[in-house]
Amino acid sequence: MAIQHLLIIVSGFLCFIAFPSVNAFWLQLVSLIPLLYVLDRYYIYVFTTAYLTQLKRFSLIGFVFGIVYMGLTNIWVFELIEFSTPVTMIILFIIYTAFEALFFAFITLCYRLCHCKPILLPFIWILFEWLKSIGPYGSPNGVLGYSQANNVLINHFASLGGIYLVSFICVFVNVLIFLGIRSIKQSHHRRSFLYLFIIILILFSSYFYHLSPSSSPQSLSVASVQANHPMPYKFKRKNRPRIRQDYVSMSQDALKKHRPQLIIWPETITASLNLNIKSLMSPIKRMTLSDTAFIFGSPRKDTNHYYNTAVFITSQNRMTYDKIQLMPFGEYWPLKRVFQFFKLDNIIPGSEFTHGSSPKLFKLGSIHLAPIICLESTNSRLSRTYANQGADILISLVNNAWFKGSSIAARQLQMLQFRSIEVGLPSIQSANMGFSCFINASGQTTGILDKYQQDYVFQNMDCVSIDTPFRTWGNGIVLIAFVVILACVLHGYFQRG
Repeated sequence: MAIQHLLIIVSGFLCFIAFPSVNAFWLQLVSLIPLLYVLDRYYIYVFTTAYLTQLKRFSLIGFVFGIVYMGLTNIWVFELIEFSTPVTMIILFIIYTAFEALFFAFITLCYRLCHCKPILLPFIWILFEWLKSIGPYGSPNGVLGYSQANNVLINHFASLGGIYLVSFICVFVNVLIFLGIRSIKQSHHRRSFLYLFIIILILFSSYFYHLSPSSSPQSLSVASVQANHPMPYKFKRKNRPRIRQDYVSMSQDALKKHRPQLIIWPETITASLNLNIKSLMSPIKRMTLSDTAFIFGSPRKDTNHYYNTAVFITSQNRMTYDKIQLMPFGEYWPLKRVFQFFKLDNIIPGSEFTHGSSPKLFKLGSIHLAPIICLESTNSRLSRTYANQGADILISLVNNAWFKGSSIAARQLQMLQFRSIEVGLPSIQSANMGFSCFINASGQTTGILDKYQQDYVFQNMDCVSIDTPFRTWGNGIVLIAFVVILACVLHGYFQRG
């Protein structure tokens, strides 16, 4: 029993270190083998026990795995202690980790309902990954496929079926290796060679799978500014003029050296209503006279509502896009009255925004720019909508200073890489204490600043796009997984009946 629990812990740990900051992404292709071994042994040894007892034991296996995997993944929440209290963060960590671990309990429970057939595990896994990622409390952090952002042997599958197809492939390779080892032990050598052949086909599929990029691409010269201000510094009102001046000075330097057509600043450059501040808007207006446009993040007030906004400014025009997908407990309160009844405050007091209503493209000449703000880069819904509306480039504005030295900035970069692969569009990111970068339509970074570097990165970006199947079908693989699992569960139910 102790060895089996150790193997579950090993699986959770291997899944975790496949991500930044260790970033041993290749481990994701073998990380679930110890877990599969434990599930296989349990199915054999407890098969004669009561059925409900079997379901409870299998659920416990998944829950323990989830506690280890998501517990390690969620360590980042302790970076927020200085904005709250240690007790609050510990409670949040325990509740949030236990909540996410339940989804892995459902995975192993469903696996038992499907008679522990390893070939079904990829379908079960991605179905619950998707469920874990949706809703007001959903989080895509920990979706296995994201670890493969820079694995060119696998990441191209996202253009077919999105990030969940990449997760499917990760779990499928684990299953094939596990079945191959089991077949060798049972002297079924032909079967083991078949599994090996399928793995080789998967890993070399990128050499014969090619989608044609757009011809005669347009080009856009861009400077992405990374001023890097820590949150304690940004919180002090007296520092806000200096922060704004840092962005202006770095932009003036970029304009002098490169004359970019577009300059991008991060999300929420300061907590002020920056659009009303003359000392900021006047130099921006002067710089736009050189045929340079600006996109930057700022709070915006309209009547009695505050919005987390991306602002687009040219010499002739000003447009705004209000963030649609807000961070729960950071930018708004889900179930606000319940929390107020228990006298609980928002994790980040005073930061309550209103949801934006709809996507909005910014047009610079003939190029359509698609703004996405922070959390919106973590799921494909908005970027897919933009792609189907004719966007040429995704523009990501983020503020990772909340999370300091944690791996969140690197994980969010991986998610943006997959947004580009999924919809076949290049991306540009401007980050505060994150990674300001350029990403092509295949998800490769073509220019990047270190997360602690105060500078700007410049590039003449070709607006090469790829019309991917994902634009049409979206996360259809999740629906397929649901149908497959439902059919298997119903089949098992009627067999027992």
